[in-house]
Amino acid sequence: MFTAAAITYGLSAPFVGRVSARLPFKRVIVLGTIAMASTLPFLSAFKEVSLACLVLCLVSISFAFLLNPASAELGDAVDRAGMSCYSAVYALYNIVYSLGMLATTALSSTAVRFLSFWGVLLAVSAVLILSTPLLMLVDSPPAVVSEPPVAQQQEAGRNAT
Repeated sequence: MFTAAAITYGLSAPFVGRVSARLPFKRVIVLGTIAMASTLPFLSAFKEVSLACLVLCLVSISFAFLLNPASAELGDAVDRAGMSCYSAVYALYNIVYSLGMLATTALSSTAVRFLSFWGVLLAVSAVLILSTPLLMLVDSPPAVVSEPPVAQQQEAGRNAT
């Protein structure tokens, strides 16, 4: 099941890329958030492997709509800042993502004791739906034009004379 979901995620990436090229990243992420909130509870609804696998593949596609544009926006933010620290930005993103995965695992395993698996999925869906208005309020910062480093200014001055 997880192999099929991973393959589905990979195959959906070009489609998500085309959608992201036509729509603002924020709209694509909101679409992915709503799709994720809509599909997650169905993971506990089906006992048949084929239906559960189908739902897991839909969750993977939803995840692609959430993750892929956000990853591209990280690179765009570095460009807007006039910097070239892509590796540092993606490293920080990976650290925070990993910490989120660890915290989510600990929280969900505790929550499942009080709620059922379906209840936990419903709670996550509720959090996703409630966070959607916040996502819609976030606006991309305007492009920042930075001054070239002093060495580049000096080199440009030498080339001009």
